[in-house]
Amino acid sequence: MYSTCAACWSIFIISTTIVVQGVQGRVSDPDIPNHLRDLLQSDTAQCSQNSACAGLAGNCCPTDDGVYLQCCDASFFPSSSPAPPPSPVSPPGTPGPPSTVYFQQVGSGAYRYGTRPDGMGELGACDGSSGAPYLTGTAAGKPVPTNDWWSSLVFSRHSFPMYPHPLSLVASAGGLVVAFPQNSPAQEACCTPETYDYRTMDSVGSTNTGQYDLIIGLAGLDSPSTLVSDYTDWTVTAEWRRSEGGDGALWSTFGHGMPMIYSHTAQSEQIHITLNTWHCTFSHELANGGCLSLWYGAVANTADGTPGLSNPDADAEPGAVLGVTIRGVTPSDARPQWESHYALVAAPGCHWEQTTSASAHQVVVRVEAGCSVEAGGPGPEGGQAAVVALLTTASVTELELFAAAAEAFPQNTSVTWAYDAPSAQVSSHFQVSASRMWGGEGAEVTAEPLLALYRHQWRYLAEDTLGEETELVYAPTPRGEMRVRRGSSFSTRYTFRGMVPAWPLAQTEVSDAVYAEVDSEYQATFASGSAAASYWAPRASDTYWGGKDIGRITHLLHTAEQVGHVAAAERFLELLQERMEDWLDARTDDGDGIGFYYDATWHAFIGYKASYFSDSQMNDHEFHYAYFLLAAAAVAERVAGWGAESEWGGMLKLVVADVASAVRPADGAALTAAEGGAAPPLPFLRQLDPYAGHSWASGQGCFMEGNNLESSSEAMNFASGIFLFGAATGDEALRDLGIYYYATYAVAIEEYWFDVEGEVFETRWAARYRQTGILWSNGCKYGTWWTDNREEIHGVA
Repeated sequence: MYSTCAACWSIFIISTTIVVQGVQGRVSDPDIPNHLRDLLQSDTAQCSQNSACAGLAGNCCPTDDGVYLQCCDASFFPSSSPAPPPSPVSPPGTPGPPSTVYFQQVGSGAYRYGTRPDGMGELGACDGSSGAPYLTGTAAGKPVPTNDWWSSLVFSRHSFPMYPHPLSLVASAGGLVVAFPQNSPAQEACCTPETYDYRTMDSVGSTNTGQYDLIIGLAGLDSPSTLVSDYTDWTVTAEWRRSEGGDGALWSTFGHGMPMIYSHTAQSEQIHITLNTWHCTFSHELANGGCLSLWYGAVANTADGTPGLSNPDADAEPGAVLGVTIRGVTPSDARPQWESHYALVAAPGCHWEQTTSASAHQVVVRVEAGCSVEAGGPGPEGGQAAVVALLTTASVTELELFAAAAEAFPQNTSVTWAYDAPSAQVSSHFQVSASRMWGGEGAEVTAEPLLALYRHQWRYLAEDTLGEETELVYAPTPRGEMRVRRGSSFSTRYTFRGMVPAWPLAQTEVSDAVYAEVDSEYQATFASGSAAASYWAPRASDTYWGGKDIGRITHLLHTAEQVGHVAAAERFLELLQERMEDWLDARTDDGDGIGFYYDATWHAFIGYKASYFSDSQMNDHEFHYAYFLLAAAAVAERVAGWGAESEWGGMLKLVVADVASAVRPADGAALTAAEGGAAPPLPFLRQLDPYAGHSWASGQGCFMEGNNLESSSEAMNFASGIFLFGAATGDEALRDLGIYYYATYAVAIEEYWFDVEGEVFETRWAARYRQTGILWSNGCKYGTWWTDNREEIHGVA
């Protein structure tokens, strides 16, 4: 669950009764910069001084309808007048602001589009301002992605920290800020009291405390915004422009499991790499052993072409490849805090040269002028190209391996899956389609990519997987060891152990007591004026708590059947079907104001009323919609034809597709259709990160820690709902999607929420805790969004 000031929950199911406890709270982190800490911490002075915020936690206190109150700290926002969104800002064919309510019939149900329902928050930027997504180029012809490790690129002028493991990145006005996240041996307070974080950027795009390794940019670059120009299943390409509405000047492609960042420029631009020498006054001596070590290659002096920086142990001439090591130090005693090794690779035949820097804490190298790439590559003909590769050690052998692999640009990445029922095995296949980084019409890519695999991947590699395992390991990372393989593809295989819609009674002797409880609930559905009867009235009209109401009836239905209370089972099924159909038909507004709405600008299927910013920030759809899918499976099992696509199945498939569409719309084609339609465009696997093996709860990901996922239990609830509804309706593709989602997630939970092998959690932290409550991009927390009580922490994971 992601919410900053909303009361959350803990759930205990005892027989047929659900007890809910709600409290308030927020994660606190002393390393968050002031302008973000004011937003995230609870009980701030700004809130308490504003009467409108009385009793609410957090500096930006959301009201019930999700808008921000005026007590928000203005310093959080970059300016009083946010920069206008980039051009183009909307996918081709997206209609202008609608002024009328429309309904699109889908089978027996319907969703709403056009004017937003009353009280529904507007999707917009991380700072709360409205606007269109920061997309351009090819990305503008695809459904808008949210709920990813890089989503802050879509929702903010530049980005918050992003963690494409093993790297950490920030898109800033001056380019891409790069670091290797790692806890240093000297960092004594890594885990006080419950959170451990790896080295992160100190603020959004800021480089003024030295918590970074290098910056990929251009001379004098001060871009008004960073745009997403393309994305694939686990990579994204960011674009920088020199002026608002101008042409792209710099592009960088990066992704999960990608140790390399691939950058190219427009014509007449030169790639600049700013190397961090923070806490050291630069000199050539320091460059050969202090904050910055150049241990491979040489850099030309721009004045006369002679070597400016060189490896003292080799007679090197300026060339296309450099090996550098960045060391972060403590100013007081010069103790190393981290050490990161990189290869800088320019196009063959080019060389690196040193240029001047405005800061004493930086050394800037650039690709020589006039050294451009040919047509046929990922960048424009006549522009430059360079690759920055994160190395595991300062090894010449390793550097040469990466330098050769730099040729293979990841043009596309894709995941596919298949379920083999006889063996109960689900296979996932990861494919990288490469083009030649340096261009050349018709030139074949002779090198293979290098991919860093997570534990849930390398521990479960299929026996027939292709590629070659190297001895290279990135460690530590926020997810334990990442092992490097050479090859354009690999496959994993997991066992699916099945599931049942409901557990049978364990002991027949307790059935009388349970029968009595079921009967009491059954009688209450007909009563009036009693506490029990009021409990049976639809108590919540938002998708989370309304979903929980439906979930309660679903459990009662199963229980009534188990104890043989036929009349109760029939009554619960009647109520369940009635409430589900009410939610799935936006035309039947009887004053409850519930249904589903399609946002054609952001390509989102939003249930309303929303809660926990499921509308304005696209949070938690997976958690909310899980209850609807489990209920739908229960009805479809018992009411012939109810789940057919021509009846209510069409709407339910849209509920699934909003979170986990298995379809990739053809670039641009689906987005040119008129608003509405039985199959509106939705992004592929919106909330599930296929490479990370789990989902992300925040639609925006606007945190210093990246993105997060707390309730792995409700994520599995969603996967179960897909599987059970697919099985109930005989839809094998939907069933197999649920199996893929469930089996993949189950392994990720074992590895990253519970660390079953004891190889992921930071050692000092693991000595205190056995599991995490919130998984962050850069670490984890033993806690929840609403409480630090152990029962809730263990219950939600």
